[in-house]
Amino acid sequence: MLPRIIKTGVATEDEIDINTLEDRLTEERKNSKATYISEIVFYAWARKIE
Repeated sequence: MLPRIIKTGVATEDEIDINTLEDRLTEERKNSKATYISEIVFYAWARKIE
């Protein structure tokens, strides 16, 4: 997600401070009692039956 955040101008790499980001996000989520939905990715697995 980092490249998309920087590309869209939401934040700079320095503002994000990737080394402490996970800890800060976890702390913020705990303190706000908010619901957190991470990036949603869907996969499909298929097989052609012959």
